[in-house]
Amino acid sequence: MPNIFSKIKNRKARVAVIGLGAVGLPLCVEIVKAGFTVTGIDRSSNRIADLKQGLDLPARLLKDVFLNWMKEEKLHIKSGYQDLDVCDVICLAVPTPLADDDSPDLRPLLEALDLLRQYLKPGQAIWVESTLYPGATEEVIRPFLEATGLRAGRDFYLAVSPERLNPGDTRFPLSEIPKLVGGVDAVSTEACASFYQSFIKEVIPLSSARAAEAAKCFENAFRFVNIALVNEFALAAPHLKVDPWEVLEAAATKPFGFMPFSPGPGVGGASLHAASHFLRWKTEQDAPRDAFPLPRGLIETADSIHALMAEKVVEKVEEGLQPAGKMLRGSRLILLGVAYKENVSDTRHSPALRVVEILLKKGADLSYWDPHVPVLKARDREFLSLQDPDLSAFDAAILITPHDSFDLSRVVRESNLLIDPRNAARGFPEYRHKILR
Repeated sequence: MPNIFSKIKNRKARVAVIGLGAVGLPLCVEIVKAGFTVTGIDRSSNRIADLKQGLDLPARLLKDVFLNWMKEEKLHIKSGYQDLDVCDVICLAVPTPLADDDSPDLRPLLEALDLLRQYLKPGQAIWVESTLYPGATEEVIRPFLEATGLRAGRDFYLAVSPERLNPGDTRFPLSEIPKLVGGVDAVSTEACASFYQSFIKEVIPLSSARAAEAAKCFENAFRFVNIALVNEFALAAPHLKVDPWEVLEAAATKPFGFMPFSPGPGVGGASLHAASHFLRWKTEQDAPRDAFPLPRGLIETADSIHALMAEKVVEKVEEGLQPAGKMLRGSRLILLGVAYKENVSDTRHSPALRVVEILLKKGADLSYWDPHVPVLKARDREFLSLQDPDLSAFDAAILITPHDSFDLSRVVRESNLLIDPRNAARGFPEYRHKILR
């Protein structure tokens, strides 16, 4: 194969990033900053139009800088794949969601690969940033690309380097997050590592693509299961006659052997759910029937606990309305924050969706306020976010996602009743009488 190492070292490698969402766009930014010429590709014409105007950019990236990159032709934003035939490195950052039965849905990835392989040529490098189940690269991606007649490891490089971003968290920029890389062979791993080392501080080569895929799934499953543990404790705490938040904060003072997680209305985010269930699904596919089913047992149990938390939030609303003699049916309720986590616009697997579903089924008069999510689709209905509403006009407010833009002091003052499953209003003890958590 042509020597890609010198092209990467001299910043002569032409790079393409397929998928310009929360993963692909920050990746484009770092690659351009490292001195490469980049083509960013996205199938959404609206997304392309927004980016060409400098809209919806990553935090801390100046609009003028981004627009200048395009003007100087350091960055090209397109919807078509035609430029791939002149690219040396192609990074895939497309969604890999769950199907309705919680099995992996690789259709978006395969659609991108189907277009990509029309331009595949000897010497190119394909890096997959998308979350995959262990074995997906060897079992699905490799044969799909090799149907062209080219062979991975002989004619082109193929490796996995799963994204590890934490959307909305500005403490850990992409360049500071250790990068895992695992190729289908040693040379692919080495080439992938050399590329990411050009703009990421620490790159960790693994023995295989499968190991990189499994590491991403396991680190997300670890968080998924541990959040379920603290949610389970939060459910048990009233029966133990203790404040769960006090106990969890006390436990977190231990300087070793404990990692703090917080309870809430459930967990959200496409990657957290997908990676956890990818691990469960693949274990079910490959493990002997008599094997100890620890991964799928814990993940399934965790999933059930997370689903239960939304029901407990609704029960808290009903409990809070009772002293005023009000029923859930017909009560005016407002959800504060419907994104899956703070300071992002992503609602995929958001706990708010399940809360909305239950409240609507029980007949509540429901509204929401989320500066990051102007439109919410739930139960075949479309809701529009209110703009700076008067919270005193509602029977209860439910603080699902405490965005930084919310003035919590105002929220607790104005709300007649505040359901606070994330304990975000803990700094206002004077309003304890109207806060349920």
